Order: sequence, then structure tokens, then C-alpha cells
Amino acid sequence: MFANLSRSPRAVWLLLIGLTAISFALFEGHWLTSLSTLAVVAIAACKARLVVRHFMEVAHAPGNWRFAYETWVFVAAAIIVIGHYVGAARMH
Repeated sequence: MFANLSRSPRAVWLLLIGLTAISFALFEGHWLTSLSTLAVVAIAACKARLVVRHFMEVAHAPGNWRFAYETWVFVAAAIIVIGHYVGAARMH
């Protein structure tokens, strides 16, 4: 996804700042919808993936470790999204 970023920690850092600004704007702009919640969780998952791959150097780890970290990010985001929608359905 962000293959060329591996050579530039500054580029990854700037992307993380940009993604944080988007998340902040979604919630502070009072665009609180079910879709914005999904967007913020997706952004958080992308940020977690970037940090793990580029700053924890998992990109250079053996394939089984990369798979484990990629799976962890996906599963954690999926659990949060499912929990959100199940909770919202129970409220109605």
C-alpha cells in the first residue's frame, strides 16, 4: 500500500499526522455518523499498520511475523467495528 514510504520515516510521520488530522476533523466537526465511526477505525488501523511496519521495523521481519502483525491489526479493527454496530443495534 505505502511501499515507497519505507525509505523515509519523515514521509511516514507526515502521513500519520495527516491521518490524525482527518480523524480529528471527523469528530470535532460533529460529523458523528455510523460511517464516520467506521472511517475513524479504518484510519486508526492504517496508522497502527504504518507504525508497526515502519517504526517497529516489522517490514524487515520474517514473513510469518509480518503476517501475524497484519492479522492483529485487521482483527483488532474488525472487533471494534463489530462491537460498535452490535452496540448500536441494541440501542435501537
